[in-house]
Amino acid sequence: MVNWARKRRLDDLIIITAGILLHKLRKRYRKPKRWHVRPYYLNRRSEGRYFKDIPKLREDPDLFKETFRMSTDQFDALFMLLEPELLPVIDSRPMDKILPKERLYMTLEYVF
Repeated sequence: MVNWARKRRLDDLIIITAGILLHKLRKRYRKPKRWHVRPYYLNRRSEGRYFKDIPKLREDPDLFKETFRMSTDQFDALFMLLEPELLPVIDSRPMDKILPKERLYMTLEYVF
């Protein structure tokens, strides 16, 4: 007569062991990360669209209005209203954060 409880424990043990071995094999063949932050994003503060193009757009009121569907004064008033909502709740990565004004520019550009 077969002891079913013992057979079931043995089957469970085999499944757990196979899972552990599979996990170790996958971990061994994982590709290492090449970088923590992509080099493209490291230069965002100096070469990004917000820091290169927006100052030029603000100098040309017609182009600014064509791009964002509002004048610079209207944009500044809207930003003053929305600034508390655009601030991050937790400032966990101060070097990588997107500025509130930059976030509003990107949103409006995407919407319009």
